[in-house]
Formats: sequence, structure tokens, C-alpha cells
Amino acid sequence: MVKMMADMGIKKEVLVDNSDSHMADLLIQGISMGSINMEKKIDDYKDKLDSKDINYAKDFLKFEQEKIEELKNYL
Repeated sequence: MVKMMADMGIKKEVLVDNSDSHMADLLIQGISMGSINMEKKIDDYKDKLDSKDINYAKDFLKFEQEKIEELKNYL
């Protein structure tokens, strides 16, 4: 149900405005939410997981932050 509602919300947003800046804004919002979640997971599991796994998570977080910076060019 949640997935369906999210899908409908995205479709509505795209129908309202499908400009590059609006798409970039939507992506930045989504990636930011994912980044916050990843930071929380890293903090929660830093003592429970192998350092290799934590480094993968940190690399992914860095990737997300780089993509946000790239998307800002379209705003």
C-alpha cells in the first residue's frame, strides 16, 4: 500500500511539473532522505558490523552526497 501511494505521488508530481529543475529537486529530496537513513544505519551498526561493511556504507553515502551536488546544477 505504501509503495503504491509513493508511486502515485511521484506520478502526480511529474504530471504537475516535469521540468529539469523540478525533477532535480525531487531526486535531491529522495537522495537526502536516503542519506539521512544511511547515516543513522552507520551509527547504529558501526560496532556490530565488519569495518569492510561500514566502509561500503560510507562509500555509498559519499556517492549519494556527490550526486546531490551534481543535481544542484539543474536547480
